Amino acid sequence: MKRILSFILLVMMISITAVSLADDSTIPSIKIRRQMQNDGNGVKGSFRIDTAGSVADHPVIAAVQGAEFDILRNASEDRWHLTVFQQDAEGQQINRTELYREEAGLYLRSDFLPDRVFLIPEATDLIPDSFNGTGENPSILSVVTSLASMTDAEKTRWEPVTEKYSGMLETWLAGYADAPELQRYQDGTVHMKLIYVVPADDVRREIVNLIKTAAADPEVMTLLAPVMTEEQRAIYLNAGLEEYYKEVMNGIDLQGEIRFEKTVSTMGEMISSRILLPLDPAVTGYRSLEISGGNGRTGYTLAGDTETLRLVIPDGLTEIMGQAPFEGTAIFLRRSTAVEKKDGNLALRIDIRKTYEMHTDEETGRIHEDHHFTVTAERDTTDLPEGVTDEEFPAFDAANIDADFHFSGKAPQSSPVTLESRIDYTRGKFNLVITGKIKTAATWAFVPFSVENVKPLTGMSPEETAAVLAEWIQNAAAGIRRADITEGETGE
Repeated sequence: MKRILSFILLVMMISITAVSLADDSTIPSIKIRRQMQNDGNGVKGSFRIDTAGSVADHPVIAAVQGAEFDILRNASEDRWHLTVFQQDAEGQQINRTELYREEAGLYLRSDFLPDRVFLIPEATDLIPDSFNGTGENPSILSVVTSLASMTDAEKTRWEPVTEKYSGMLETWLAGYADAPELQRYQDGTVHMKLIYVVPADDVRREIVNLIKTAAADPEVMTLLAPVMTEEQRAIYLNAGLEEYYKEVMNGIDLQGEIRFEKTVSTMGEMISSRILLPLDPAVTGYRSLEISGGNGRTGYTLAGDTETLRLVIPDGLTEIMGQAPFEGTAIFLRRSTAVEKKDGNLALRIDIRKTYEMHTDEETGRIHEDHHFTVTAERDTTDLPEGVTDEEFPAFDAANIDADFHFSGKAPQSSPVTLESRIDYTRGKFNLVITGKIKTAATWAFVPFSVENVKPLTGMSPEETAAVLAEWIQNAAAGIRRADITEGETGE
């Protein structure tokens, strides 16, 4: 439960890097990202963490509360280095915690864990190992996650190809259509549900055909070039490997048929869709994947023998830091029937609302942007997957986040941009407030820390991870300088 709430808060904190790539580079929230991507710019700033209520259940927050920290970040090509630190009486950096990003991954070191460097898992590393399959072929997960997280601008570039291959699939599916079902509503409207049921063997053959077609399509290859390595393309998009693909598909244990449903208006307009895919539990750990779309949301549900995961994402979420208001609802559900995991069952509805304003101060020439977010996460069991009951989910105190991001800067592209932020999180009697201010500035020497003898966090046992975290908390609580101590004290 705490991890989910921490994730929600983290998304809000890092969302400043997910600004829309509109053409108007005078907009401060767009300029700050572009400047951060340029080797000639760094970021300097500070933030403070304050709490109210009991912190007994939040040991990490307890260790850093009431303290102010400085931030430095600079970049070199596709690498970046971030340092969070405090200063002693002579202005020297102390209590440093650093992140270093390069092609091989994201690294972490801290003065509170001396002489150690850790490799933080990427999003694909958090997916169960079973999804990587077996054998020596390169994982395809990086491609899947890249395509799933495309921005609206990237989706627009894919539209011609998507429409072409959707048309091909529509023609193929037409041969598996059942009799349509008419749905009449009290307001007099009539919808038509179209149902297609396809045998697993036919799906295997069609997948091979699509791979062959796509591998020979220069438009597809151009679009995939930024997200696929040459090795991945040679294995997964190779028209000369037809027999290999057939062998792979025949080796997948798909128990059942593929069912595709779509609901359309009497004019043929798409209203909603749903596809149910059987999965090989030996490969994925789950028996089925359901993907549904409609009403401005896309949902994914994985179902296995003992575990169900569901994620529903509102349309437009990837552009949430753009120059427009936003309102949407996300759903997260995690349910296990295993006795040792039942306490972790969670069914959340996450309501996200954003307002946006921009104006120019005529006296100073500065452009100002205000992004205000309200996020509420609360227990919700009104739309559970089949076979899942309300009683399986323990009580959950609603959590609320109010976040303000104020960007400002003058129009010239080289002018620095300032971001002032305030994130206010409340759950029950606990309250956390993070306030901060950063500004782009001329860069300095790019000198990240050494990553020799790194230890991957994914390779550590739960006991090892808990021990490292406990050590960090103990050392941070003792060493961090609080804002309310007198000069010269260490906070020990």
